[in-house]
Amino acid sequence: MHADSASEVVEALEESGYWSDPQVWRFFDDNENNFPTIGNQQSDPIAALIEKLVNSVDARLMGACAEAGIEPDSNHAPRTIREAVAQFFEGMVPPISPDAGHSSEWTDQKSTSEGLQLTLAATGYMPDEGDPSLSVADSGEGQEPDKFPDSFLSVGRKNKLRVPFVQGKHNMGGTGALLFCCPENPDGSGLQLIVSRRNPASRKSSSPRASEWGFTVIRREAPAPGSRSSVFSYLAPVDVQGGRDGGVLSFEADQWPIFPLVQNETREAYGRGSEHGTLVKLYEYRFPGTKSNILRRAGLLRRIDVGLPEIALPIRLFECRRGYGGRDAVSYSANAKGLAARLDRDKAGKLEHGFPIHGLIRVQGQAVR
Repeated sequence: MHADSASEVVEALEESGYWSDPQVWRFFDDNENNFPTIGNQQSDPIAALIEKLVNSVDARLMGACAEAGIEPDSNHAPRTIREAVAQFFEGMVPPISPDAGHSSEWTDQKSTSEGLQLTLAATGYMPDEGDPSLSVADSGEGQEPDKFPDSFLSVGRKNKLRVPFVQGKHNMGGTGALLFCCPENPDGSGLQLIVSRRNPASRKSSSPRASEWGFTVIRREAPAPGSRSSVFSYLAPVDVQGGRDGGVLSFEADQWPIFPLVQNETREAYGRGSEHGTLVKLYEYRFPGTKSNILRRAGLLRRIDVGLPEIALPIRLFECRRGYGGRDAVSYSANAKGLAARLDRDKAGKLEHGFPIHGLIRVQGQAVR
């Protein structure tokens, strides 16, 4: 996790004997012709990053549902995202008002408390050196090591199709970012790390590895002889039988430091532990525009707010690159709450007293704020 460049990742995999052994690299989605699908997912790296964040929001909602003892695809589950937020994060009991479940109206204290469970951290290169690495972490449902091939490492499966209160339903959004991970690096392109452990409330498997942390690295391989397109594969060296058919690596740990820790002079991208959840690290992630401090006006914080105008749950952003200084923890972290919340906050001192006028109307049974 602490490697921040493609060359560091490749070097570590070479030292372990994995990088040059094609038999331990399993084709993404078990499809050796996966590039046409993955390569056409996204043309915008910011939109691809936002899809990663949406997946983490969904994971938190799914995990909270399981912790409440409710099957996510059952009739007892919330019917909308806002109902899920109101029930699982605001403590409301059904039937729930359509006016509830707006995290944009939470206090800063509550937003930060929940945002610490869904984070984005920038590490690695400064703007004049190269592209930063971005880590997205959440304390959501997570996955068991043996389920990686059917979840993180698949395309088009119906994993969340029948869950009404999530945004990503078609198992496609997670792959869009791969094209922008160290895209032109000769040492290795498309590099992405995944570390995950299943939430105990969601575990159903009897596999001896069900309670372990699984991890893998995704890479983009050059076209094979006779092929015109490259292929995405992932490290899967466990119990390889005929080649390219193994499982991902795993380890035992009660908790693992997937979250940033920023306190006064302490600034660690991986300093706070979690008992379950997922970390996805995008190495040398290339995106247009400024790559300076992600919390500044033109940085990623503002662009995420614009891309997610009404975020179901707040996201806590951390600037962990060593080249940036600041007086205290506030200089290195901030909440993304969506453009709607930001506009509401910014207009507070610019309108006459009593404006704007708020209300709730219904059009054909649909509530409109």
